[in-house]
Amino acid sequence: MQIPGWRFFLAGFVALAWMSNAQAADGIQTPAGFMAWQTPESKTVNSAMEILGDRWNGFPDLAKEGRPELTMNVRMINRYDADQARVIVDVTETGYADDSADGGWQRFMLKPLEDGRLSLVAHGVKWKCARGALADQWVAQACN
Repeated sequence: MQIPGWRFFLAGFVALAWMSNAQAADGIQTPAGFMAWQTPESKTVNSAMEILGDRWNGFPDLAKEGRPELTMNVRMINRYDADQARVIVDVTETGYADDSADGGWQRFMLKPLEDGRLSLVAHGVKWKCARGALADQWVAQACN
């Protein structure tokens, strides 16, 4: 199976280790080092941008305080192995006006399908703590 390159360039690029064994009831894995979070409703999409639609459409929320910044990185791993190929999308949002968290980092792992669409196989989140012992660190737990 040849994987269409333009689909993976669409959204940018990202980095990561492999998935952990944690698996939600809907079959979506949690990437290693991340915590399970609200899984997107769309599980099969035509492009990486499609799964991020809500994130883009709601940014920035002008009613909130802070200095919001959203960054997206996308990369392809195992491109020439149809069974292991993945598009990894990282979306970070920083500048929260919050006492405990300064940002959030969502990771989406998508598997290319033979018909050219992408299937969500893993999703998780990390938080960037604003204070305390974990200040300025990305952690897979709630900040306090």
